[in-house]
Amino acid sequence: MKPSKEPKKVVWEEDYDGSKYPLCPSCYELAYYNDKCCFCGQVFDQDDEALNEFNNNHKLLAILFTKNGLS
Repeated sequence: MKPSKEPKKVVWEEDYDGSKYPLCPSCYELAYYNDKCCFCGQVFDQDDEALNEFNNNHKLLAILFTKNGLS
């Protein structure tokens, strides 16, 4: 599916442990960034607070792991 020119909300998929992760609504790949899909270029809705919170939490975890030598 080709990306739409207008922003779309990400699709949330539930993992085996009950946690949720964001998927691109066009290609269904993991949404690594808040602004657009790095695989197909679909632009995401910037009003999606859940996506912003998800990505901010993962950035914080990456910083903590790096600081503690766990990466």
